Amino acid sequence: MFSIIFIIIFVLAGLRIASHYPTKVQLSYDEAAITKGQLYRLFTAIFDNQNWIGVLFSALNVFFILAGTEAVYGPLFAAIITVVLSVAPYYAIYRLRSSTEFIWGSLPLIFGLFILNTAINPFGEIRFFFILPLNFVILSALVIGLIIYNQIKRKVPVSGVGFAVSGIAAILLATIFSTATVTHNWMVATGLLLALCAIIYLDKNSLALRPKKAKVIKMNIDQQYNVHKISDQERLNSILDKIKQKGVDALNKDEKRFLDEYSKKQQ
Repeated sequence: MFSIIFIIIFVLAGLRIASHYPTKVQLSYDEAAITKGQLYRLFTAIFDNQNWIGVLFSALNVFFILAGTEAVYGPLFAAIITVVLSVAPYYAIYRLRSSTEFIWGSLPLIFGLFILNTAINPFGEIRFFFILPLNFVILSALVIGLIIYNQIKRKVPVSGVGFAVSGIAAILLATIFSTATVTHNWMVATGLLLALCAIIYLDKNSLALRPKKAKVIKMNIDQQYNVHKISDQERLNSILDKIKQKGVDALNKDEKRFLDEYSKKQQ
C-alpha cells in the first residue's frame, strides 16, 4: 500500500515540477536555499526528474523495486528506506559541496534500491528496461563500473558522492533489518562497500575542503535602498522587454503585480 501511495505522489509532484517552472524552483535541490533553512528540498529533490518521460521512467523503476521490497519486509521498512535513500544523498552533496552534475531527481534513490536488493538477494532477477533479465549483482556492478569509469576518464562529470552515500546507506539498512541475509552474502556486501568507498575517493570535488563562508557585509539604510533600487530596475527592464516582444498579455500574475507596485512607488 505504501508503494502505491508514494508512487501516486511521486508522479503527481514530478509532472507538476516538469510542467510548472515556479514549482520546480521551489522544490528542486538548491544549496543556497537549503542553507537558508529550506531543508524540505533534501527530500523533494527526488521529484525533479527533468521532464514527463523522466518522471514516468523513474516512477516505474522505483515502484517495481519498492513494491517487491515492501511485499517481503512490510510498509514500515519501505517507508524508512524511501526517506533515508532520498535524503541521505542530497544531504551528503550539500555538506560536501559536491557537484550535482549527472545526478538529479530520483537517480540516487533508484541506485540505493538496487544496492539494497543486491545486498539482500544478489542473484535475484530484475528486467533491465523491463526487457533484458539481469541479476541485481550484475546490474549493480555495471552501474558502479560506469560511474568509476567516468570518474577516472572524466568523459562525463559524475557526482559520485550522491550515489555512493545512497548505496552505503542501503547496505546499512539491509544489515539492520535483515542481518542474517546480509551476513550470508557478506562477500557481496563487502565488495559493494569497497566499490562505493572507491567512488567517494575518486570524487575529487567532494574531498576538497569546503570553501570558507563569505563574510557578511552589513549595509546601512542608503546602501540597502540602492541595492533594491538596482534590482527593481533590472526586473522592470526585463518585463518591458517582454512586453515589447510578446505584448502585455504575455505577462504572468507576478509580473503584473510588480508593475502595479512599481508604478505606485513612483507616484
